Amino acid sequence: MNILLFGRNGRIGWELERTLFTIGHVTALGSKEINLADTDRVKSIIREHAPSLIVNAAAISSVDYSQDHVDLTRMVNSLSLKVISEGANRNGAGLIHFSSDYVFDGTKGSPYTEKDNPSPVNVYGETKLLGDQIVETFCEAYLIIRTSWVYSLRRDSYLLNILRSINHKKDEISAPVQYGSPTWCRTLAQIVANILLLRGHSNIYDFFKRNKGIYNLAGEGGVSRSELVKEVILSIMTNNEKNTPRIKTVPLDEFFRVKRPLNTILDCSLVKSQFGIEIPTWTTSLALALDEFGIRLSLGSSS
Repeated sequence: MNILLFGRNGRIGWELERTLFTIGHVTALGSKEINLADTDRVKSIIREHAPSLIVNAAAISSVDYSQDHVDLTRMVNSLSLKVISEGANRNGAGLIHFSSDYVFDGTKGSPYTEKDNPSPVNVYGETKLLGDQIVETFCEAYLIIRTSWVYSLRRDSYLLNILRSINHKKDEISAPVQYGSPTWCRTLAQIVANILLLRGHSNIYDFFKRNKGIYNLAGEGGVSRSELVKEVILSIMTNNEKNTPRIKTVPLDEFFRVKRPLNTILDCSLVKSQFGIEIPTWTTSLALALDEFGIRLSLGSSS
C-alpha cells in the first residue's frame, strides 16, 4: 500500500511515520516540503504519488496563533481538505484526517460522543470543525479521528512543560481549571495502525467506505489539568516533600489569552465497538511515556 502522510514533523505525524511503515510504503511530508495553504501544490503532490491512503496529520494547532492568523489557519485546517478529499477520490484512496476535541464548547458536563453537536469557542476549533465538515461532504471513504490533549516527548506539549518545570526545580506549577482526555501521540499512532490492519485483504477504499465516519480516539477516561500535574509529580519524584512543587489552580480565562473549552473529555466507546479494539487508559499511556522520559532525563535531556 502506498501511503502519503502530511504533517511528518508534528506530534502525531512523527509517530505515524514510524508506525505506518509496517503497513505500507510511506511518503511523509512536512511543512518544508508542502504548504497545505498552497492547494495547487497539494493537488500536484497527490497526483504525483498516487496514494492508496492519505493521512492528514498536518494542522495549525496553536490556539493563540490561530486566533491571530485566521485566514492562514482556515486555509490549512479547513479549505485544504477539499483538495485532499477530491484527490483521495480520484485515486480511489482512503483518507484519515485528525480532528480535535476543541470543536466542542466544553459545557456538556459529561463525556462527548460523536453524536453531540459541535460548538467551538475559538478560531482553532472553528477551523477544525469546518475541516471535518468538508471531509464529510467531499470525501467518499474517510475516517475522521477526533482526539484530545495530544502530548509528545519530542515536541512542545503541556506534559513536556510540566516535566521541564519539575526538572528546573520550580516551587510552584500553575494549572488551569480544565478537563480533557490526555493522549500520548504514540498510543494514537499505534491504534490507527491496528485499525488499518483490520482490513485484512480487503481494498483500503472499500474498508474506509464501509466504516466511514467520525471516531473519538483519546486516552480512556478524563482528568483535570491539576490532577494531571499531580499524577506526573507522584510518578517521577521521590517522597521528599520539600522538593515537591505546589500546584496552583488558575481559572481558565486567567491562564489562557484565548478562550478554551472547559471540559472536553471524550467518550471513545464507538471506535472500540466498531473495530473491536482496546484503548489504554490515559494513566497507562502516561506511565509508559514517563518511563521513556526517565531514560532521557538520566542522560541529561529535558526536551
